[in-house]
Amino acid sequence: MATAQNGSAVNKRKGFQDDDGKDVLVRLDSKKLKPQDDTGKAAEAKAAEMAKAIAAEHMWEVPESDKPFVGAQPKLLKAPSIASEEETRRATIVCSKTLSSLIEKSSGVVLVLAQDSMHSKAAKGILEHSSDEASVIDKAPGVVSLATDWQHTLPGRTTKLPKASEGERLLIYVGTPGKYATMCIRSDMGEFESAYKADRLVVLVKGVCMLPIGTQEENIFGVDEHKVFEAVCLAMKAKGQVGFGLGAGNKAAVMQKAYGYPKAQPMPKPLEFP
Repeated sequence: MATAQNGSAVNKRKGFQDDDGKDVLVRLDSKKLKPQDDTGKAAEAKAAEMAKAIAAEHMWEVPESDKPFVGAQPKLLKAPSIASEEETRRATIVCSKTLSSLIEKSSGVVLVLAQDSMHSKAAKGILEHSSDEASVIDKAPGVVSLATDWQHTLPGRTTKLPKASEGERLLIYVGTPGKYATMCIRSDMGEFESAYKADRLVVLVKGVCMLPIGTQEENIFGVDEHKVFEAVCLAMKAKGQVGFGLGAGNKAAVMQKAYGYPKAQPMPKPLEFP
C-alpha cells in the first residue's frame, strides 16, 4: 500500500508539466498569438450578441419604482408594499384624468363589465342609464355590455360582445386579472390582442389600472378602482348616449336576471272612515 502511494506521489504532475516533468510553456515562449483579423472580430461580436439575446430571454429586469413608466409589465416586489393614502390619491387622479381624456377623444367606447363588477353602484348605474333601442345602439358613441363570464351565470343563451375593433373604438374591461386572462386566451375573439397592439385597451382591476399612455400600454398601481370606474362612467355619459350592447329590447330581461326583481313598494295604509 505504501509503495503504491509513493508511486502515485512521484508520478503526480505539478502545474503545466508533461510526463517527463518539463514545463510545457517553455516550448511556447517563442510563439506569439496572431492578431485578430476582421473575420475573428466579426465572429466574436456575433457570439457576444447571441449570448446577450439568450440571456435576455431568461432574465427580467425589475423596474425601479421611482422611474418613469416602463410599460405594462409585472411589478416584482421584494417585500410587501401597500400604497399610502397620498400615493393612492395621486394614482387615482392620474388614471381618472387620463381615461376621461381618452374617452373624450376616442371615436367610440366599448365598456365590458365582468361579473365581479356587478356589486358596484357605478356598474348598475351605467347599465340602467343605457338604452336598448336599436336606433340608439347603432349611433351611440358608447356601448356597455356584460362580459361572457357574467352572462354564463344568467339563465338563457349568451350574446356576443360588441366589437371594439369596428370603428377603432376604445375597449375598457372591468374585472379581475384572471377573467381578463381568460378573455385573452380566447383567440377566436381577438379583440383584446388587437386593442392592446393599437393602444386602445384599458383594464381596470382592484388596485391596478392598465391604460394607454403615450405610445404604449402602462400599469398604474395603487389606484382606487371605485373612483376610477365612476370617472369612466361619468365620461361616457358626458360623451353622449350609451347603448346596451346585448341586443335591442333585451335590457329589461338581462337586468332582471342579473339584479333580480325590484323590491315591492310598501302596501298602502287601509282606508279609515270617520
